[in-house]
Amino acid sequence: MVKKIAYLLVVCMIFGTVATMVSCNDADVNANETTAVVDGSDSDSVSESDSDGMSDESSSESDTQSSSEPEEIRSVDLYIIAGQSNGAGYTKIDEPKLLSLWSSYKTGSENVLYRGSAEYTNNVNTPQVSTGVNYVKYWTNAKAGQGRSTSHMGAEVGMAAKLSSTYYQDDKVCGIVKYAHGGTSLFNSTSGENAANGNWVSPSYASARSWSYSNSGLTGRLYRNLLKEVEDSVEKLEKRGYNDINIKGIFWMQGESDRGNPSEYETALKYFITDIRRDLGEIMGEDLSDLAFMIGEISRTSGSASAGTVTTNETFIAKQREIASEMANVYTIASGQYEINWLDGSGNNTNGQDAWHWTTEPMFRIGELIAQCILDNILKVK
Repeated sequence: MVKKIAYLLVVCMIFGTVATMVSCNDADVNANETTAVVDGSDSDSVSESDSDGMSDESSSESDTQSSSEPEEIRSVDLYIIAGQSNGAGYTKIDEPKLLSLWSSYKTGSENVLYRGSAEYTNNVNTPQVSTGVNYVKYWTNAKAGQGRSTSHMGAEVGMAAKLSSTYYQDDKVCGIVKYAHGGTSLFNSTSGENAANGNWVSPSYASARSWSYSNSGLTGRLYRNLLKEVEDSVEKLEKRGYNDINIKGIFWMQGESDRGNPSEYETALKYFITDIRRDLGEIMGEDLSDLAFMIGEISRTSGSASAGTVTTNETFIAKQREIASEMANVYTIASGQYEINWLDGSGNNTNGQDAWHWTTEPMFRIGELIAQCILDNILKVK
């Protein structure tokens, strides 16, 4: 009997030991599975996440990691157009002619963008209440119809055609910012079309002449508006994801209003160039003291083709060229060669559109000249 009891006790002890060992082994397996989930050491789970997408928790971790990676660089070059009517674009569009020059004139190119304001005054006797504007508020392709109205064009058309066909392609993008108002002066005139939104007097020119220069005054208001237009344009590019924005140059098409005093014009324009470089540099947070500045020559026959007018205009054009020769990185665009008026065989004064503005092909060619100056002197394309 004692032997049976002893035997049963031994069997129970052996059975209990085995059960304990099995229980302990099960606990170890469960512990290992939990560690695999928490630590992410399960290779199958990681592979599945990579192929099928991540959980919310994994996605959050991924966002944190990507923010420390280098940001994708999206670059855009900026070119500015400013001045009076031939800067704003008073050229009526001749569609058959323009089609022969650029087949994409209606749609433009995605690599050459445009934004800006082309202003005009309907009645110089009441400019404060009759100022109009063709304002392209959001960035779009540069194309025809961005002059004083959708029936007009400026130099941006020829610029876009040549720049998009020669340099700004694939991932290269540029933008054209325009701010111009017809009939306006670089001098401190506040009458005529200057009575609408002021004149182009720059801060240093005003200071040298002891003129009041406030935001509420007409003196220099166009200059200040130009800076604001550029600033707004840069902000809108940033919202579109551009993080490397570079102002490359300015095309200045103005002078018909001031051609009678080339000496004072030299003083005013030199102040303007120096000031605009400084102030654009402040907007961009960089040194733009050597920013390229392109001066558009007025036409030899702007106003009329009479001998006296041509002499006045040629004297003024010579002064424009002299200014460019005396300042670093300043160029003249040879737009003066394109006639606006001419004398017929009988000595009568005639013109193609009106007495002051180029027709479609000359304006397009002027845009091409600007683009060529950019390619040669700014981008230095061989």
